[in-house]
Amino acid sequence: KIFMIQQLGFIYGLGKMARSGDPAPLARFLTSTFLLAGALGMPGLDLLDTFIKWLLGEDKSPILGIKRTALELQARGALPGLMGDVVVRGMPSLINLDLSSRLGMGDRFILPTSMRDMRGPWVDSLAKVTQLGRTNMATTGDYMSALSPGIGRPLKAIESAANGIPISQAILTGNGSLVLDALLDGKNVKVNPWKRGRMEYSPTNMEVLLGAFGGRSMEEARISDSVAIANISQKKSKNDTNKVVDEIIKAYRSGNTHKVSGILERARKRGVFVSDRQIRYALKQANKPRTLRAYEQLRSLSKNRLSAIEEVYKGIE
Repeated sequence: KIFMIQQLGFIYGLGKMARSGDPAPLARFLTSTFLLAGALGMPGLDLLDTFIKWLLGEDKSPILGIKRTALELQARGALPGLMGDVVVRGMPSLINLDLSSRLGMGDRFILPTSMRDMRGPWVDSLAKVTQLGRTNMATTGDYMSALSPGIGRPLKAIESAANGIPISQAILTGNGSLVLDALLDGKNVKVNPWKRGRMEYSPTNMEVLLGAFGGRSMEEARISDSVAIANISQKKSKNDTNKVVDEIIKAYRSGNTHKVSGILERARKRGVFVSDRQIRYALKQANKPRTLRAYEQLRSLSKNRLSAIEEVYKGIE
């Protein structure tokens, strides 16, 4: 935060010089920032992004739009993809390196919007370690990365070279040969402890080395962008569908069933499609007591009947 405040003062000083008739220093600063970090590194972008998301919704995020454009250009071919990467993340993308969040300041002027912004890095690191423990999939490299990135990143790189095997656990349980075989098989696998230890992607040897020094490859950046865009699109689609279903339920309850076809037609024009099955299920659920809905959700978590919960529900019933 101290660095952020210093940078704010620095840029304010450059702006003051520009208003006084000397725009060259500000122009040099913005140009060099753009060349090294691209559009995502421009000062104040995240602040603008947060403001627009508050007003118009998460799917209207300018940062999301910039990343989506870069991915679309990537899909069109090598040359458009290369140009898109340079514009979005700067010249280092030409050597498969993403420095937009390291050298850029697109996300450095954000106002405090969560507890994490207020509690500071020390408390935040302890919170991460606690959360990693709850995942039950964290490795020594994950814990060290949360406490000390300088030590943790090389450990995570070695784990990736060992196909994601938790090295310390394997050695302690007498499976050191398994680790050695994985290190020598020429394959790399990066896993994500926050996603139940599932595979992220297969990095190249250079990308593993890059990760050991705290770098981020363009492939990793694209994967992160793709997942973020997919999650937000899925969330928006679910919200849009729920709104249409809620309109239909209201129509049924008010005796205006003749309006359902019009509701569905308007939804289709907006690209929202609701099936007859979804409507029947929603109407069925809407007319069930809340305790019954909660009980059925619990039962759906297990194929076996939960006798203890059944007894509780019978008491409520």
